[in-house]
Amino acid sequence: MGEIEKLLSDASNHAGVIHAALISPSWIQGNPSKLDNSAEKSWSVLENIVKVISKDAAKLALSFRSNPADINAVKPILETLKQACVTLADNSEHVRGFGGIEFQKYIQNNVSKIFTALEALLDGLSELHSKKKVIDEKLSLCGEFFQACDRTTSGHRTSELVVADTVSKESTVLNDCVSEFQETIDESLAKESSEDVDDDWGTPSWTESEATSMKNVLGLLKVALKLSGKALQLLISPEPIESQNFSEIWRQHDNIARNMKEVSKQADNMAAGAYGLDMDEVHASALLLNNAITAVLDSCDTLLKETKCSESASWIGFLRQASKHNIDQIPHQ
Repeated sequence: MGEIEKLLSDASNHAGVIHAALISPSWIQGNPSKLDNSAEKSWSVLENIVKVISKDAAKLALSFRSNPADINAVKPILETLKQACVTLADNSEHVRGFGGIEFQKYIQNNVSKIFTALEALLDGLSELHSKKKVIDEKLSLCGEFFQACDRTTSGHRTSELVVADTVSKESTVLNDCVSEFQETIDESLAKESSEDVDDDWGTPSWTESEATSMKNVLGLLKVALKLSGKALQLLISPEPIESQNFSEIWRQHDNIARNMKEVSKQADNMAAGAYGLDMDEVHASALLLNNAITAVLDSCDTLLKETKCSESASWIGFLRQASKHNIDQIPHQ
């Protein structure tokens, strides 16, 4: 191994050690720090650090446009990169304190991708140099690295937006589930009234009575979908937060994210049971779905109170009643 390869390997190992600490489960704090006026400053510092790393990585790659590369050019760049890695990790720890667990995982994931791409870049340059090859003009090895850097600097900077992204994804799942189930009910009723009894439409053979019961399953699915929309609206509300109890607010954000995932999971389970007319499975999933819906509603209610939001909370009571009504109408043993 040549001297330049040793320098690259040392830098890669250095980044790897920092990366290992970053992705450790202990990096996620159970009790986030209290938000203060340093949030904006911390993000600015993080953004500048990423720009430094990105710029130096580009310089490093350019220095390998010839082979052998100039060690006098490579060495100082690698030293700067190594120090920037330490600074990036340190500042990431500070930024993570401005949100709950979901937010911290988001930061952890984005910064982790920078380290993963940087290690790949350093190892790739070492391999190219050892084989006496030069990096192409497009700097293809830098592609993923630059994308990872951009993802971090242009990503979400608040707990609300991170959780809103999660809720939005679950809302899409629920919307598809509602649309598909509505279509299935319509096709089943059409099949039941069709004179062509031999025609297999690929839909459940529900009687009119069974299809009517399925409308309550659909009703519960619609409650879940409506909830996802209201939760998303609450999270992205432009109203300023008056409360200083940020730890509680972030805890509720985490609860919403976790329970919305459970909502879409149980909605899918309930629909699957309905397709097979396993009403015990449908009812069991419906109860679990109702529990998850209730948990999200409780968190939304707490957020409305903690943030002193002017929005009326009447929809919370309405969705609670609608959920209970539909469950009570689903037949089971």
